[in-house]
Amino acid sequence: MREPSIPEWTLADRLAKSRHAAGLSQDRMASKFEVNRATISQWEQGVRVPRAAYLMSWALITGVPLDWLRFGNYPDPGTDGSDGTPVKGSW
Repeated sequence: MREPSIPEWTLADRLAKSRHAAGLSQDRMASKFEVNRATISQWEQGVRVPRAAYLMSWALITGVPLDWLRFGNYPDPGTDGSDGTPVKGSW
């Protein structure tokens, strides 16, 4: 039997998925970043890559770990994903 292939998510995919999961429109995200909606669209299509400061803010606004947003890495359950320190609740 052939191994199933696992689709790779790009940064652009993770940006769009995290925004959708947070219940935010492209217009709302553009407003939060004080950029044009087209800029958000270009980030989510992979046409342009947001600067690190925008990625940090995106993670905070959408509630996803920065490492997941940037690289697709999932934190260990029960940690904050940075130094392994346990946190209350789970991501």
